[in-house]
Amino acid sequence: MRKIFLFFLLLFPVVLSAGFVKKVKSDPVAVIKTTMGNIYVELYEKNAPKTVANFIGLATGKKEYYDYKSGKRIKGKFYDGIIFHRVIPNFMIQTGDPTGTGRGGPGYMFKDEINADSLGLNKLKVRNANFLFQMYPQYMLQKFINKSVKEFYEAQGYHYIKNVKSIPPRKGCVAMANAGPDTNGSQFFINEVDTPWLDGKHTVFGKVIKGFDVVKKIARVKTDRNNKPLKPVVIKHIIITK
Repeated sequence: MRKIFLFFLLLFPVVLSAGFVKKVKSDPVAVIKTTMGNIYVELYEKNAPKTVANFIGLATGKKEYYDYKSGKRIKGKFYDGIIFHRVIPNFMIQTGDPTGTGRGGPGYMFKDEINADSLGLNKLKVRNANFLFQMYPQYMLQKFINKSVKEFYEAQGYHYIKNVKSIPPRKGCVAMANAGPDTNGSQFFINEVDTPWLDGKHTVFGKVIKGFDVVKKIARVKTDRNNKPLKPVVIKHIIITK
């Protein structure tokens, strides 16, 4: 018995080198270096592959975008020097707009990567979704009162997919900011709290794994009436690691 054990013990390194033991691929991590500290974000490649690829492409300078200063399409490290233009304590912090106004982006838009079924929106009835009654007028909800939230959102123009498992926008999650269905670009926000009313509306593509204290500090800086920090909080650089 001991000889058999020693045989397999000696064989194990050979098995590894031959590739018989499959290595578990880890998700990339984005280190967002800001003027108030570093935020480490695990990027969900399996859950939102196109969104993560877009983020990494902009962060590393491999993806082309529209440059507002030159009026040309260029490549460069898009996020370097961009401010957090909207911060709300007990809600979220938002960045990714090169104009700092909340209206800018990379000069293109791409589709949402959201599976409404994996979020349970196909089973949640409008009549039971109290948050909808705080966000939409009664007349819009009335004819969908016995239908699902998914069906209601689809009527508003949202398109859902089935080939991914979506992550809900909860505390610490990183999601794409948008101006409606399929209007993603470069802007994203980091949740300080759970936001179930945003389920099905924003592609979640990562989560803070370290530096959440920095998120909380940024959310509490002094702001103007538009929730824009009076003293700029800047992304100095984003590093992507494996």
